[in-house]
Amino acid sequence: MLAALRQAGRRQWLRITVAFRQTVANYCRGLMQLACPACAAIYNVPDSMIGEGRIMQCARCANEWFARPLPAEATLPAPMPASPAPQASPPAPGASTRAAEASAALPSPRAPIALAPPSRMAEVPASPGSESLLGQLPLRLAWAASLGLVVWGGYFAWTERARMTELWPPIARLYRLFGA
Repeated sequence: MLAALRQAGRRQWLRITVAFRQTVANYCRGLMQLACPACAAIYNVPDSMIGEGRIMQCARCANEWFARPLPAEATLPAPMPASPAPQASPPAPGASTRAAEASAALPSPRAPIALAPPSRMAEVPASPGSESLLGQLPLRLAWAASLGLVVWGGYFAWTERARMTELWPPIARLYRLFGA
């Protein structure tokens, strides 16, 4: 029973993931997702079709409702206000001025950091033979195993065609196609 619950949870998670991906894709295409308030039927409608607002009718239950576009401030996040730089408190009497001098020597956090230009090595494309043979070995073994499995399956299907036809009669059409 626990396995069945886990499987059901995976299916539900998959449905949620697919729905989220579809919603993001529709948003990127300029589609607005509307849901009928009565029966929860979902419609993907172009933003331009809604305009300032429009009366919509559900195709499933014939319910009518007024659809409004999302407000502009709801679609774009508000810009973050610039916070003032924290003021350094004066050092306590008798405290070392060395710490104050060290903090004054540090660059301010808003100062742009100059980055070194990328090295020339990043521009050189890797040559096709640059991979080691050891790195190619698993890929070659996988291809060889796949090819061997296909050849073995074809040989088995050809040599055991009488038995295969007894077990599954529709395969006789395939054998007739190849002249057997």
